[in-house]
This record gives sequence, C-alpha cells and structure tokens, in this order.
Amino acid sequence: MVNWVEAQKPLLNGLMKIAGVVPYTLEIEPGTKMNFWVPKETLRKKSRTGKPAKPDKPTKPVVLLIHGFAAEGIVTWQFQVGALSKKYSVYIPDLLFFGGSSSDNSDRSPAFQANCLVKGLRILGVDKFVPVGFSYGGMVAFKIAEAYPEMVRAMVVSGSILAMTDSISESSLNRLGFSSSKELLLPTSVKELKALFTIAVHKPLWFPKRLFKDFLEVMFNNRKERAELLEAVEVSNKDVTIPHFPWKIHLLWGESDQIFDFELAKNMKSELGENATIESIKKAGHLVQLERPCVYNRRLKKFLASLYNGELGGCTKILDVHDRKISRHCSIHRRNRTRNQFHFKLPKKTADKPAVLLIHGFSGDGVMTWALQVRSLSKRYSVYIPDLLFFGKSYTDKPDRSPEFQAECLVKAMRILGVKTFVPVGFSYGGVVAFKIAELHGDMVKALVVSGSPPVMTDSNVNRFGFSSISDVLLPKTVNGLKFLLSVAMHKRIWLPSWPLKDYLKTMFTNRKERAELLEALVLSDGNTFPSFPQKIHLLWGENDQFFSHEFAKNLRIKLGEMTSMEIIKNGGHLVQLERPFVYNKLLNKFLAPVENL
Repeated sequence: MVNWVEAQKPLLNGLMKIAGVVPYTLEIEPGTKMNFWVPKETLRKKSRTGKPAKPDKPTKPVVLLIHGFAAEGIVTWQFQVGALSKKYSVYIPDLLFFGGSSSDNSDRSPAFQANCLVKGLRILGVDKFVPVGFSYGGMVAFKIAEAYPEMVRAMVVSGSILAMTDSISESSLNRLGFSSSKELLLPTSVKELKALFTIAVHKPLWFPKRLFKDFLEVMFNNRKERAELLEAVEVSNKDVTIPHFPWKIHLLWGESDQIFDFELAKNMKSELGENATIESIKKAGHLVQLERPCVYNRRLKKFLASLYNGELGGCTKILDVHDRKISRHCSIHRRNRTRNQFHFKLPKKTADKPAVLLIHGFSGDGVMTWALQVRSLSKRYSVYIPDLLFFGKSYTDKPDRSPEFQAECLVKAMRILGVKTFVPVGFSYGGVVAFKIAELHGDMVKALVVSGSPPVMTDSNVNRFGFSSISDVLLPKTVNGLKFLLSVAMHKRIWLPSWPLKDYLKTMFTNRKERAELLEALVLSDGNTFPSFPQKIHLLWGENDQFFSHEFAKNLRIKLGEMTSMEIIKNGGHLVQLERPFVYNKLLNKFLAPVENL
C-alpha cells in the first residue's frame, strides 16, 4: 500500500530545488554523515572523477535553519526557503538520526549535534551565519552560539529554551499530562501522534487517520537513537549557567505555544539580557512557522534585514521625484558577472544589458507579481521591478491618481537611475500603465509586452464583470471576497486554508482609500480615442483569462495594428505569469531576444 507521506517527498524535494536548494551529503568524520540542503548556486559541476566537487563558498549572507524533533529539515522549513533564498544563502541540515543523517559515535548531546553542524558548514565554505532554531533545533542553535561565537552573526529562536532543565521538563510535562519527553515526542500510535499534533498547533486541522499513520511510519524512524537524544537533552538545574551572548538574539514565538509557553519566552528574554528581543505571533502554537508562515517570514526577514542593512546582495533604492514629494521603492536586479546567481542591487552601469521594466497588477506588489520571472530574465537583462504608487512602500502626497501619473513617475525614476531605453512588461493594471508609458514616452520604449490588460479601461470593460464597481472585485475586504477574486483570476482553483488568505489580505491590501481612487481614475468613458503605438507590441495572454478573454486579446491585436503580435498560453488564466511561469518565461524571452539589438 502506498505511503502518502513518502509519495509526496519527490514533490517537496522538487519544490525545494525550484526555491534554490539541493541536497548534499557530507562526511563530518569517519562514521558520521550529515545531509544538508545547500544553495544550488554553490554546487559546481561534477569533477572529472564523476564525484560531486567541493561546494563553492556562498556569496550571500548565510542563514542556517535547524529543525525540531518531529520532522526533518525541509518538512519543518518548507514555507521559509522560498521567502529567504532570494537574499540569503539558506542551509537546511538534517540533524543526526533525522532524514539522511547518522553517526556511529555514542555522543547524543545537543553539543555534539552543534559540533557536527559547524564542521559541516566549514566544509561547505561557511564562516559566519545566523542560526534559526526551532524547538530541539533551538537548543542546538544555543550550543553553536556558546561554542562558536566567532561564527555566529545573530540568532533567531522559536519555541525553544537554552537548556531542558529538570524543573522545566517536569513542569511542562505535568502541565501537558505526559510522564516523559519520550512519551510526548516519540509517539508509537496514531492516537499518540494526534495528541502531539493537537498540543503543537493553535487550532487543530482535521486529517484522515491514514495520513497520521503514514507520517508515523516515515518521520519517526531511528527510535532508539532519538530516545537517547531526548535523554541527553535533559540536564540538572545546578549544571546550567546562562552564557553571555554578545550579539542580537530574537525570540519569535507562537502566542499559544503549549509546549514552551510565551511566559517562559519572556523569562528567557530577561535572562538573555538587553541584546534579546521578542515577538509573539497571534493565533499560532508551537509550530508557528508552519501555522502562520506569511507572518513568521515577514518578522524573520525584518530582523535579518536589520542585521545586514546595506550589506545584502540585494537592496531597495528609494527615489524622490517631483520635487522630492514622491518616494518610490524600486527593486533592481542584476546578474553577477562572475557567479551563476543574481543580486538585488543597483547596477553601477546598465549599458551592458538591455533594461526590462516589470510592472505589477492590482493585487500584489512588484516582487510578489514577478517572483517567477526575475531569475529567467536576469541572465540577459537588467531587470527593474517598481512598486507602483500606494503599493509596497511607494506613496505620493499629490492628488493625481491617473495611470498617466503612475507612468510619468516611473519614467522619471528610470531616468534618475540612468536608464535611457527599456522594454516595459505590464500585467493587468500595470499593463495600462505600460501602454501609457509607450504612448507618452515612445522614444524611451524599445518594445512593449502586455498580459491581461487593454490600453484603456472603459465603462464597457467594467460592466462585463457584473459588479456595481470595479472596487468590489479588486479590493476584497473579506477572505471570501479574496477567494472569489482568486477563483476569477486563475484557470484552475487551488484550495487554500483561510489563515494564509487572511494574512495576505492584511499585508497586500493596504492604502485602501488611495487604491479605490486609483480605480476610479482608471475607468474612462467609451468615447475616448484609441491610442496608436509605433513600437512592437506583444500580447502574452492566458487562454482562460476571465477578466479579459483571449477573444478580447484577438480583437485588441487587430485594433493595435500590424506591429502587434500575440501568443496564447493554454491552461493559464489572468495570473498567467504565476500559473504557467515556465511557458510564460520562454515566450517572453523569445520575444525579447531580437529586441536587444534594436
């Protein structure tokens, strides 16, 4: 019979590789091997002997994600890898006796786990990093910080303590109704696993018994060794001393953590001193990084950014235009010439590569909309991704809300950045802005690519949707409203639980008053003249776009004239660049290739 947890492993492994990490096994010492997931760009091709070559040294700041006791590395951190790997070199080990890691050494202490991790990182060329430890992994992280302070830049800990003392162990187990850590953390039956799961989360989700049984078979092997690990974790109260840590420690906690409650975290913050900070995440338990990944990632990235201010491989350029009354954040991407990766930073010169300007739509900011295009394009192009006014951190105190004003601000920003000509690629609302740029500043536009957008949004366009106003569709106020928007925007609906949608609603739909005004200024009467464009225009459309159908795109192509070409992507809706990224990127690159020489 198929074990469904085991069957899903190839899918998870594939997603991790897409996110930028691949597995790599190290021999730490004779008889001890450790599996790491390492940044893909650090692995060179195989040597002449056919064996993997020694990995290259990472070029971005390093983050080490250390898992807890109930699952291996990528299962624990599956929602964090993609969020971090753009700006950081992410390393995810399987601790000894988890995943593919093992040892014939009899030492089972967290200190031994820490020593093996550091030896492995040194082999991988890492000399400084930020450990992020969860639960048991947090104790290992503290041991790393204590034994190797020169390698640690800062620390993040979730649902863990400095050491599992007699008193903490006894009080926690009594409160939870268990006689030992082994009984709690090494379940032997579906009933015991369900009990552990109920304690670990804020709000239990229903799963079929079969799934629990499969998880039990796959994730709880090496029981003898893991029981010994649990025995080695507990120490006497009299043997514990609080080390002095000279760098920042951030405690990132689930407010409803039942295993190590938030009061315990507060007490630990006091013991750690003034370098420690603490944040709680509401509606989250012990498994906070899995229950509230969007919030967790945002808080984690905020802390990491504070450490590497000005040092990150990527940066955000703030530009003031219109007499310093408009501040615009532009994420500028450029591929590093000497390594097979790209950095988020402002290129000193852009003349060596053609410029591409990616303009987002109405339901996300720039990076969120174009996350799956940047890597594909940055090999040959200098890629610029702005946040339009009132998206991300861009704003204005001027009352103009028209697409023309957005276009003028973008062009002024590009001129400040030294870009003379570029290809705008506009999606949805960003397509209207891209058409305006081409109309008003044709001398700067080499060509134009548009997906899911007309040059002008007219009354008849809006009336097709059957809503009293376009704001009802594009500015949802509830989870149900956001679910409806996604169902219309996508070819094939993907089921998502309500909590990530709720987080997305809070994060991505700010500045509601101003965005409603943007929508009002977007819609014009049907009597407006249709603009003409001298540049090549390429319409790249989802076949199942419900906002602007492919039939609409065909008619638009005819109106735009002979300089316009079109390609339809099957099984793609309005969000075609996110639903079919590989096909979209291939077709976009194909169109851009001859444009380079214009």
